[in-house]
Amino acid sequence: MTEKDTSSIDNQKAVQLIIQRNITKLFKSLLDVVDDMKQQNSSMLAKVKTKTSLEYVQNINYLTPEVMDHVRKRVLDLGNESIREIHSIMECFDLKVDENKLESLLKSKNNKKSKVIVRTGHLHGYGKDQV
Repeated sequence: MTEKDTSSIDNQKAVQLIIQRNITKLFKSLLDVVDDMKQQNSSMLAKVKTKTSLEYVQNINYLTPEVMDHVRKRVLDLGNESIREIHSIMECFDLKVDENKLESLLKSKNNKKSKVIVRTGHLHGYGKDQV
């Protein structure tokens, strides 16, 4: 394998890890939104309970633990499916990364969690706690 091939594979792996990390961050955020909805539902049910009965509250509660488990599972499944799909598409490309632009982008983000790519002639180390 030539140095160009190795560099392209390393760049592709780095891009795949960047994509995976961002999609993971997205579906974790969606899980937070689901939890917010559950909290709002619980709050509303508590208000309804003061005016009605516990039985009525139980009958109108659509966010049961089973429903919440199903929603969480769907969010995670869809996120993982997206990651797999993007990875399979990425296999079709040979990538060349402009490391200067990427380094500038990471510096401008002001987000230490996103500054984990190490530059040593080519990209590697994404996902490690290195800058």
